[in-house]
Amino acid sequence: MLAMIPPQVLIVLSARFCRTMREYQGLSYALALKHLGVVRQLMYTVAVAMGLAPRALGAGDTEAFGEAVGSDHLAESSVGEFILGSGKPE
Repeated sequence: MLAMIPPQVLIVLSARFCRTMREYQGLSYALALKHLGVVRQLMYTVAVAMGLAPRALGAGDTEAFGEAVGSDHLAESSVGEFILGSGKPE
């Protein structure tokens, strides 16, 4: 059984939907997720090249993020999380 160890680095990526809704209307959430995929892939590529241990998370807490940054979770919301560690212990 694996022990629950807190991550060394947690990166939370967010989106301000009102900015993209003006231009793209109903496609703003899909566009934010596509951009998230591009950023995550780049983060994976760089982390692996540096010998780090990357891991993308599939779900987060948008209300907790809103409280942490002091914004309304309907205006700006977290769309993805990424954990970064120093690699496997030897």
